[in-house]
Amino acid sequence: MGQKKSTRRQTLKTLGGTAGLMALPALAVAAPKPAPMAAAPAPAPVGPPRTDIITVLYRKESKDAPPRTDPSVAAATRALEAEFLKLGLRVLQPDARSYQMLEQAPTMIITFAPDAGFSLVFSLYGNVRPRPGSDMVIGEVRLEARVFVGRSILAAETGVGRMAATLTAQTREFGERRSLEQAAEKAAAELASRIAPQLKALTPERMAALMQAPPPLVAGAAPVMLAAEAPPPDPQAPMPPPRRKFALLVGVSSYAAARQRMPDWGIGDLPGVRSDLANMGKSLLNMGFAANDIAVLLDAQATSGGVRQELMKLAAKTQEDDLVLIAMSCHGGDKDLCPSGFGLPVLYDFAGPNDPNAIDFWQLQSLVGNLPARRVVLVVDTCHSGGVAKMMPSAVISAEGVQTSKGKASPEPAAMASAARANAALATRHIAILAASKPEELSLEDPPNGGLFTSRLLRGLSAGKGSQSLEQVFVEHVEREVIETSKPLCKRIGECQVQTPMFAYSGRGNMIRI
Repeated sequence: MGQKKSTRRQTLKTLGGTAGLMALPALAVAAPKPAPMAAAPAPAPVGPPRTDIITVLYRKESKDAPPRTDPSVAAATRALEAEFLKLGLRVLQPDARSYQMLEQAPTMIITFAPDAGFSLVFSLYGNVRPRPGSDMVIGEVRLEARVFVGRSILAAETGVGRMAATLTAQTREFGERRSLEQAAEKAAAELASRIAPQLKALTPERMAALMQAPPPLVAGAAPVMLAAEAPPPDPQAPMPPPRRKFALLVGVSSYAAARQRMPDWGIGDLPGVRSDLANMGKSLLNMGFAANDIAVLLDAQATSGGVRQELMKLAAKTQEDDLVLIAMSCHGGDKDLCPSGFGLPVLYDFAGPNDPNAIDFWQLQSLVGNLPARRVVLVVDTCHSGGVAKMMPSAVISAEGVQTSKGKASPEPAAMASAARANAALATRHIAILAASKPEELSLEDPPNGGLFTSRLLRGLSAGKGSQSLEQVFVEHVEREVIETSKPLCKRIGECQVQTPMFAYSGRGNMIRI
């Protein structure tokens, strides 16, 4: 099996040495040598938002949309700036270099720093049509915008402008262009008139609610849990064996269908996924999983609908003292590819940004919350070179304006954890997440063993023979083995330096035994 040439997006992010956990309560990270629990220090407060500036960013939504340098886009941007100046707001925009980077990709990822104040991200759609029975044309421009306060959406608004122009053979090109520029100015004025009242109506309390950032995760030499969510008195006590063990294995090896739907994206295949799922299925049988309790969704079966259906089946037949293992091996998409902003696995039927049928990690969390089983293990392998996030640049909006980078954007684990702490359905769950690598790293193949992370995880589980906790398996058999084995592999392929697997848990997920 050759080296994987695509980068699967990771669902975990390293924050000062601590692994962020996908939308889960009571976050902790495995340490090489477990130590007594320590109280988390108070998180640093996020500074007050800047209410005197607004960042304006043009986003080209399709390949047929005009570029930033198009006269109609420039006219709309100038008009928006003039309208916001009337409101006492100074406008910040990306510099030419940042826009050039953003325009070189089929799409871009937009994220927000904790200190981001007001932001407006807009798209432009224009057309020129003749007026029947005359030598006139009508230029029409529609601006679609989302207004953000911090990381929260305040409003989604549309502005439309129309302008007629009389054409002659000598002035046709100029007349059409000028009609679109003037229509763009009118659209911008209408858009600003819709946004202005909502900005003016913001009270300090509403601003604080929109700007509220989740508490950062705390790094430390020992597992750390939020003080308000303390573990049971004896968190290291063994958990009893589960009554029954279920598994859902989801993988996409061929992305031919996705390439047909989105030819500009160039999403690569993942040949190692098929072997990884087969190896995992065999290993689970040896660990006491019954064959009819293991569901496998591969390629055309690995759709959002297929995942939802299998999780609904599990919700109907699992009991409180059961264990459910969910493994996802595929490309991954950043938070800006889905409405929830939590990122998603790029499954077989993925149809691009804001695909209404796609299952994202927010929905996956909700579906896990519907499972009667109190023990859930999630194995995530979504970080292979050539994948969705690797090819897309990221624009980070902050109080200082817009900064751009390539291929390292990831979901917001702290925001996900904060959201899950309000989810009563997950408060009583013991959940463990094992991930193949850090967000910025590659997940490697180790021929003929298959995926480096998956093969070492299965070896560790086999060596533990059900007597070791997941934390022990990770620390003693997976973490160091993957790191050391990855170094010569990275050197050979020249695309990386190291692969660092990640482990995080909620409740007593670290004490789960498989």
